[in-house]
Amino acid sequence: PDRTPISRHSPDVLAPSPSVIAAQADGPRYLSKDQPKVVLNALGTIARSARSALVDAQRVIEGVRDDGMVTPQPRLSDIPALIEGMQRGSLKIHPSESGSPVELSTGQEMAVFRIVQECLTNALKHGGRGTDVRLHFDWSGPGLTLHVASAVDPAEQDGATNPATARVGRGLPGMRERAHLAGGWLTAGPDGEHFRVT
Repeated sequence: PDRTPISRHSPDVLAPSPSVIAAQADGPRYLSKDQPKVVLNALGTIARSARSALVDAQRVIEGVRDDGMVTPQPRLSDIPALIEGMQRGSLKIHPSESGSPVELSTGQEMAVFRIVQECLTNALKHGGRGTDVRLHFDWSGPGLTLHVASAVDPAEQDGATNPATARVGRGLPGMRERAHLAGGWLTAGPDGEHFRVT
């Protein structure tokens, strides 16, 4: 069968159900913390399982090429090559790292790669060639916290455009969704002379 339409439409079919399951499980956990611990634990397991299933399904769907072959998914180890490629005459990227790295799932590694990729693409799109980008991987807490700060274009800073709206496109909701499905969260917005993503 032709897998192209399958891979194109599968997210619309698969995404709603696990997302609803996760949201329904999270709701009672946050609103009714006085429930028995066994109930809260069960709801937590349901939410984590639903998110994990959605991340895995997304990974499989994204890995199917037009010819039906499965391509390898990006990992954390692919980020240095991504940075190097974006630095070649395009961005001034300053990567840094703190803490001791912990093991992430394949789906989480792919989410981190795609979020970094989107941040760098947005920095180039909105800041132009030569834009300074600070990219910090913080392993000091549970899991990974990613901090990305890119210089705001002077025209945006002077009010010619609003950086809050100029930076919000289809990519930002996608990054939020990726972070959420990987068990995290994402904030983004202008902060003085920089646009920050955490």
